[in-house]
Amino acid sequence: MNISSQDVNGFIVTVQHRETIGTPWVVQTYRKMFFWKRRISSDWFLDGDQAKLFAKQLTGELEHGSELIRNRKPGWTLRRPAH
Repeated sequence: MNISSQDVNGFIVTVQHRETIGTPWVVQTYRKMFFWKRRISSDWFLDGDQAKLFAKQLTGELEHGSELIRNRKPGWTLRRPAH
């Protein structure tokens, strides 16, 4: 399993790729709270470049405030690459 993570303004953004379960790439966002973290979003991608680009955009938006996360609807999102 490949995992990369980045801390930004009280949030952690991770990009995971589990080769054992197939090809999905997962970008998860956690909010840091004292000694634990709470997952607040999970986005699934079929393309690694698209997942990394989304994670980069997400960390950029979180650096300027967390409005994107607060206004987000609950649930999991599968994002397919453009063909």
